[in-house]
Amino acid sequence: MIYDTMSGIKLVGFITSLSGIILIGIGKKMPIIRLFFKDRSMIYQLFYGSILFFIGLAILFFT
Repeated sequence: MIYDTMSGIKLVGFITSLSGIILIGIGKKMPIIRLFFKDRSMIYQLFYGSILFFIGLAILFFT
């Protein structure tokens, strides 16, 4: 059986993009996530969630 070395990188990309979506989606209902980023505003939550999502998307696209 041939081991696909790129599958691990794709898994990391998928998990990264999924965590970005989760951060954007449920951060409103879970203020502990906003406290993790030391800010109560939604702007940083949207910023960090978008950054994580696009990094994961780029990993998936370029591998």
